[in-house]
Amino acid sequence: MTSEVQPSPDSEFAPSRTFDDVWEKQARLNRRVGIDTLALSEECVDGRQSEAVMRAAKDYLLALADEYHELQNCLLWKFWTREAREGNRWAIHDFQNALVEVTDILFFTMSLAQLAAPSGPVREHLKSLFHLMEPLEPNELSGASIMGTLAIGQRTVWTSYMQGFTTSVVEVLISVWASLSKLLGLSQEAALRLYDEKWLINWSRQERGYQQIGDPLAAGENLTIGQDGTAAK
Repeated sequence: MTSEVQPSPDSEFAPSRTFDDVWEKQARLNRRVGIDTLALSEECVDGRQSEAVMRAAKDYLLALADEYHELQNCLLWKFWTREAREGNRWAIHDFQNALVEVTDILFFTMSLAQLAAPSGPVREHLKSLFHLMEPLEPNELSGASIMGTLAIGQRTVWTSYMQGFTTSVVEVLISVWASLSKLLGLSQEAALRLYDEKWLINWSRQERGYQQIGDPLAAGENLTIGQDGTAAK
């Protein structure tokens, strides 16, 4: 079963106000990409997830691992550098891009949650953490904490990629996203605004035929995200 792809957003596009709004928008974007996460979640063969579900899960896990790595690159993590010798290792050197990456992490984490159990405890776990977001003020220890959280995420992703996709894996990944958002100082309101900004960009990319290499607009588009003072509000 594949649900109908909705048309491109227009002037009546409504900003997200709740978790339910972003959940539906993510499903809509996934359908536009060609993966109907909500429909796929219903596919089981002898009580097991179908091959299509497992293939989609591996694609999302691979994407999530890359977003974790890109967020790591927003930190001064390299131990052989002048910054490290001067005591600045783990500092967040590109905060604006960190906001982009943690938003991308939400996109892929939510997609995995939709594959796992769109109406069960996994969705409710993500929804509860979304509504209970309590931001921390970023400080000199935030970067090291972010790196530790990313390590948990990467280990979980690659273990699942090799051994299988389960709801318990998704629950860990949801907690990873929530921790990263907290460490970057995001409130629920800020997360909603960032999500909408990136969702519109991602939809536009699909409309124009986004390329992984050589897309002339991609870098500039990401620079527009979070420029309205979104962070830590």
